[in-house]
Amino acid sequence: MAIAFLTNDLLFASRVKGVAERLGQALEVVGSVDTLVERASESPKQLVLLDLSTPGIDPREVVDKLRSIDDAAPPKLVAYAPHVHEAKLLAATEAGCDEVLTRGQFNNQIERVLAQYAGGGAAED
Repeated sequence: MAIAFLTNDLLFASRVKGVAERLGQALEVVGSVDTLVERASESPKQLVLLDLSTPGIDPREVVDKLRSIDDAAPPKLVAYAPHVHEAKLLAATEAGCDEVLTRGQFNNQIERVLAQYAGGGAAED
């Protein structure tokens, strides 16, 4: 799998997964940091999407764990949260995520984010 998506929002995850499929990318949805790290250890990821609204998520912990996996190039990390969660957005930036967006920005730029960080052609409308 090239993309892992840490979220508990399964409705939104299905939208993101649909975009990934149109771009020819496999996307795996996981619900916890431990599962994310386990899956990334088994099969390196090109891109990890972090829904900062996921309960208990600490961006620094996620970044540190993913970057400590042996024999793997660290994945690109894109995090998002509602615009009112300024502290979480700032924490993701400080943790070293490659891009940090508000949920609205991410929703409007899903195709660009997936194509830019995980490859794949532009989807046709």
